[in-house]
Amino acid sequence: MNTNNHKDYREQSSQPSEPIADHEPLLNGVQELSEEEKKKLIEKYDAESRYRHVVGWTKRLVAVMAIILSFIALYTAGFGLPPEWIHRCVYLTFVLSLVFLLYPINPGASWKPIPLILDGCYGLIGATLITIIVKNLIKDPGPGIPVIFVLCAVTLFYFKIRTLLAARTIVFCDLAVSASGFIMLLDFTWKLLQAPKNFTDTTTLGFQLFLWAILVALHGVLLSTLYSSIKKIKMEAPSLPNPDTPTYFDWICAILCVAFSMYIVVDYEQIIFRAGDAVRLDFIIGAVAIVLVLEATRRSVGTPLPVIGLLALMIAFYGRNMAGIPVLQYFAHRGYSVPRIIEHMYLGTEGIYGIPTGVVATYVFHFVLFGLFISKTGLGQLFIDLAMALAGWSAGGPAKVAVISSGFLGMISGSSVANTVTTGAFTIPLMKKVGYKPDFAGAVEASASTGGQITPPIMGAAAFIMAEFLQIPYIKIAICAILPALVHYFSVIAQIHLEAVRAGIKGVPREQLPKAGKLLRENYLLLLPLVLIVYLLLIGRTPFLAAFWAILLSVSQAQVHDRTKPFLYTILLSFPFMMWLEMPTTVTKLAIFWILWAAVFAYGIWKTWKSSDNLANWAALILNLAMPLIVLAGYRLFYAAFVAQIGLIVVGMFYKETNMSLQDFLAAMEGGARNALSVGAAVATVGFIVGTTVLTGLGLKFSQITIDMSAGLADLVNPLFFGLFSSNQLILFFTLVMTGIACIILGMGVPTTAQYIITSMIAAPAISQILPDAMIPSLVNDPEFLQLVKYLLSHMFVLYYGILADVTPPVALAAYAAAGISGGNAFKTGFLAFYLSLGKAMVPFFFIYTPALLLMPWLLKSEAGLPIFALIGTLFTLCMGIIMVSCAFSGYFVDVFKWYEYPLFFLIAIFFFSLEFWTSFIALALAAAAYFWQKKRKAHREQFAPA
Repeated sequence: MNTNNHKDYREQSSQPSEPIADHEPLLNGVQELSEEEKKKLIEKYDAESRYRHVVGWTKRLVAVMAIILSFIALYTAGFGLPPEWIHRCVYLTFVLSLVFLLYPINPGASWKPIPLILDGCYGLIGATLITIIVKNLIKDPGPGIPVIFVLCAVTLFYFKIRTLLAARTIVFCDLAVSASGFIMLLDFTWKLLQAPKNFTDTTTLGFQLFLWAILVALHGVLLSTLYSSIKKIKMEAPSLPNPDTPTYFDWICAILCVAFSMYIVVDYEQIIFRAGDAVRLDFIIGAVAIVLVLEATRRSVGTPLPVIGLLALMIAFYGRNMAGIPVLQYFAHRGYSVPRIIEHMYLGTEGIYGIPTGVVATYVFHFVLFGLFISKTGLGQLFIDLAMALAGWSAGGPAKVAVISSGFLGMISGSSVANTVTTGAFTIPLMKKVGYKPDFAGAVEASASTGGQITPPIMGAAAFIMAEFLQIPYIKIAICAILPALVHYFSVIAQIHLEAVRAGIKGVPREQLPKAGKLLRENYLLLLPLVLIVYLLLIGRTPFLAAFWAILLSVSQAQVHDRTKPFLYTILLSFPFMMWLEMPTTVTKLAIFWILWAAVFAYGIWKTWKSSDNLANWAALILNLAMPLIVLAGYRLFYAAFVAQIGLIVVGMFYKETNMSLQDFLAAMEGGARNALSVGAAVATVGFIVGTTVLTGLGLKFSQITIDMSAGLADLVNPLFFGLFSSNQLILFFTLVMTGIACIILGMGVPTTAQYIITSMIAAPAISQILPDAMIPSLVNDPEFLQLVKYLLSHMFVLYYGILADVTPPVALAAYAAAGISGGNAFKTGFLAFYLSLGKAMVPFFFIYTPALLLMPWLLKSEAGLPIFALIGTLFTLCMGIIMVSCAFSGYFVDVFKWYEYPLFFLIAIFFFSLEFWTSFIALALAAAAYFWQKKRKAHREQFAPA
């Protein structure tokens, strides 16, 4: 047994730029990017990975906070969740404070005109938001409002350009800002001391201590900055601040994030008691929360999402003023006051602490942790190795390896950019070496990697949110995504195969490739966590409990090596306790279980006792005996398996041969928390869109706009089709097209999770509203059930098109990251990646018109029936249509195309995609004729070709 994932068939050497001769070992010329190069490339194209490289005690504090957050996630996954509101507040406490400590306010500061103008707009927008809040919360603001606006605008602009200024200028500005801030904070503290009832009626000792602790921390930061500034004034040449060190502004924001989230936790009972009757302090802290959530999202995700969130807040506030304004009149409503908006967004269940935040704090965070742990054990490398073994030998093999390995990694990763860099670091140089052009090599990797978010069993974060929104078990969401994901990868492989055959690109000789059987024999332990998580999901366990056991198993199996062979049998013996909730109830089944368990127990001791370390032998023996004793003592099976896993992890970490030491474990815990920061901040901002939609009915209004526009287009083009299509058919088609375009546009600047939530609230209702019942073949006459199927179809549609944005220029982040590895043109790589992803673009239309592609409606209710013939027919025509489109784009089928064959193959593809029997029959006949014609032509040309 060998869990080492570093294979000897991959030798490092220089990378040639031209295709090599047949006799040269292909893998010898592939140079993979270093971990540092991968990290820099991900940071360049993924805003969510652009962390500060903090040092010193700040680094230690960040690490401790991140590890605590991960431990909280693990504990709640295994031992149960606290009240949902408290759990979400604790989660955001850590997430938002870490965002301000790790993400700088302006990493790309520049004196160029456009960045300076944008920085000025940032200051003006931020000052306007703060001023509007202050003006509406203070009954008599007086003449101080213009002063507040100017001070806020100047201060925000200063922090945006702070790193560009001279050292002495920074010192004087910091002195002014910290002094004025300290005076304002003292004034607030004095007013609070004089009349605490003006702010809150809370009298609990815990809340009072918490409030004064926050005030002391804020005073401490400002006093420290004030002292430091005065001290630096006396220096002849003060040094510039380190950009990787959080500023006092960042520390203040981090402390305030702790304040507004933990405020609800500390004062939970009082807030529940006065629900609907918020006090002044609720509004003040809620206003701070809204501003900081928007800023945290801007730092960690980028500008587009907070802008959309701000627009949603403006719609809620200015709804009354939109009546009578063209286009905007669709969004008109009675309008809501600032206090009402703050109360809804901060103290409600549809704002900052809504369902999206709850899903990310549970399901998503746990699966992010699982993905990181399982990657640390070497499973990601094993996937690449298996892909090489399975497809590396075929025509254009390295490109197919990129597709297969990206599909494997997609099961444990939800990031398109990270997936592109991880697998592309090896596959892109290899594709270039066998003859693919740099642009095409990068496009293949980018297109394949974006499929990770739609690849079961562990899809991206959006799939978990979909399950919560629709109240459908996550495993059913994953199952219904299997066929569309396979069609996507089939589409990419078909196109790269045709390109390889046309260009004469060969694969890697089999003798240079690893053997799949040998890889699985040596590394089967790496697959156990994935097998376990799939099994637990299939038998109905909660996703976060499945992730809990999979994480523990990934760490425990990393402790198995030559000196700790008995641990393998401890893991196997603990499997039933992980999988079952209760022991068998009948005497016969119970006897069979314990006999088999004892047989494995005895065999493990006999097989490993003499060949293993004494400590491992005794530890495994004690843990093996402890499991049945814990069960016989009346404790749950959960505790037996938990004790066994924790025990062997603790003992295993004493061995230097371990594949996951304590340091590796803590690093994975910290990395998991870091990877979840951006999505946590993003869903908090998405809460503003969700809250506005609930308040104003925005989703229904947007749906009506979409349907009205589709009806207008249908009336305009209907005469062109001579009545072949009904008006309703055209309206549905144009609704799908416009919704798809909206999803792609939103996805260009918004993370997939946030994009899905937004479009599911405002765009998906249009599809579910216009989709007729007759398109859903079902044996169950239940309007509510049919509506649920419509919701699922529409939500899957917007999810697919949102993911497509990662390879859609001009903002194709995954494609640009791939171009960074291949050295190709980023824009050309983006267009090629979009072309390679056409299968993914077609699939959503197919499962809308033929729900059987998603196993609907049978998957949600078995008695609804599964139209198996419709499913087979749809898959056949879809795959044939994809092949024909691929041929038309590559200019090759059996032979290189003549000019007239391009439109012919596009026509054949359209016939296949029409989903009609007679058109599919015609398309099949035309495809067969083209095949024999090209084959005959190629044979004739080769016969008379000169020797």
